[in-house]
Amino acid sequence: MTAKRLSRRASSLWRFSLAVYLQPQVPPACLALQDRHEVDVNLLLYAGWRAWGGDALSREGCRTALERSEVWRRELVLPLRTIRRQAGTLARNDPTFAHVYASLKACELQLERQQQAMLADGSDQDSGTSADIITALEIFAATFDILGEPEVRPALTTIAAAMEAVVR
Repeated sequence: MTAKRLSRRASSLWRFSLAVYLQPQVPPACLALQDRHEVDVNLLLYAGWRAWGGDALSREGCRTALERSEVWRRELVLPLRTIRRQAGTLARNDPTFAHVYASLKACELQLERQQQAMLADGSDQDSGTSADIITALEIFAATFDILGEPEVRPALTTIAAAMEAVVR
């Protein structure tokens, strides 16, 4: 596989993620999963992208993808997110912090984009299965033992509907 092909995969995942996340019902659903269940939204979007492309992740594939990106998320994305949220609180009380908040948000977004590139470019390592998007997201949630939580299935349904609406 060439670097150009890997780059296309990463770009495809990023475009898909933006198309999904820009739908107004998606951010609240994703953030609820992230904040209440520590769901890695990039990994969730990756699982949906794989199913959208016709090669859904198996449970093993979900675990492999997590292993590939977890250090990046834990060591870089999560600490920066904590700082960005603190800066957001400061910015609400003191507008002079608004530029700091905006810079941190842009940096967090770039870290997430790089995480997605790692996921997409390594997608050959993740075992796949045949499943529609909602089933793929349920496999993802079951892999991380959150499927039984009451608000998870409605959030997944909302996100899956948004993913299905993305034009191929």
